[in-house]
Amino acid sequence: MNNYSETMIAVLLARVKNSNISKEKYPDKLIDKLNHTHKHFEFLEHKSKGMFSRSILVRSLYFIDSIVKFTGEQIIVLGSGLDTKAIEYADKDVDIYYVDHPKSIEFSRGLLKKMNRSNLKFISFDLQDDATYLLQILNEAGIDKFKDTLVIWEGSSYYINPKSSLYLISSLINYFKKFKFYFDILCSGAYQNSSKGANENIKYLRNINEKWVGHLNYKDIEDIVYSNKEYKISSKEFDRSHIELKYLNENYLFSNQMSFIEIEKEF
Repeated sequence: MNNYSETMIAVLLARVKNSNISKEKYPDKLIDKLNHTHKHFEFLEHKSKGMFSRSILVRSLYFIDSIVKFTGEQIIVLGSGLDTKAIEYADKDVDIYYVDHPKSIEFSRGLLKKMNRSNLKFISFDLQDDATYLLQILNEAGIDKFKDTLVIWEGSSYYINPKSSLYLISSLINYFKKFKFYFDILCSGAYQNSSKGANENIKYLRNINEKWVGHLNYKDIEDIVYSNKEYKISSKEFDRSHIELKYLNENYLFSNQMSFIEIEKEF
């Protein structure tokens, strides 16, 4: 049995496919170090008629932009997988913390540590678990809750039960004094009446034990954010189609299926 998720490799291949648009260089370098199969990527890409890689491209462009614009001191990447954006685009003085499932982090560590980023640390943690322990581990690893922090959570909340995700969001908001938290979610009710190809992909993910279970309602996130009245804090939601149009100037992806959330907190 593999010690990494099959979609981890499929997402990397999607990034390689569209690197001429995203301008990412590191995915190509990384894929050369892997003895990989294309079958999972090819299945997801074929059944979605190319929308699998397009969705990954939209995510990449959004999060690259977020990293490039960040002027703070530390970045945390939740559910990091083989994502190289923070390594490639963050300022060299920024400390980076990659957090992923114990079964995946050792695999990714062996590859990503070759990317010549000295201030990169790897944290083994299952995001389904109590987020209180994650904060303890991050603190022990050197995270400073008073420093300006960017937290990125890309393409991972889909696999986490909503209760755990909401507690994680709440815990991060309460812990950091000044931070930006950018992540994407499966909208509540998304993909219930989908195309045949989308339904086949969802069934395929379930069959390889990577079922999407993390549908979230933005109202629940908003309630958490605005319960912290003692802080200067805000949240915004952007439909994926809005982000697609912003970066690619045209829409092919369906709306009301995935959203991007931005939470910002100051002293």
